[in-house]
Amino acid sequence: MCKVVEEYTAEKLKQAEIQIASNILKNGVSVDIVAKSIPSLTREFIAELSQKLLQPSSI
Repeated sequence: MCKVVEEYTAEKLKQAEIQIASNILKNGVSVDIVAKSIPSLTREFIAELSQKLLQPSSI
């Protein structure tokens, strides 16, 4: 039971960190600063996230 709770907590924490990274990237913060601020996310992941956020939507 404890392992399940730990896994759930770890997943929620990662989701929160990704959301925080998305928000600060949208506000113009550089990939390098985000990577230094959230070291649990790789610079490559943050760069990919940044590219996805910068792509114009196809609406």
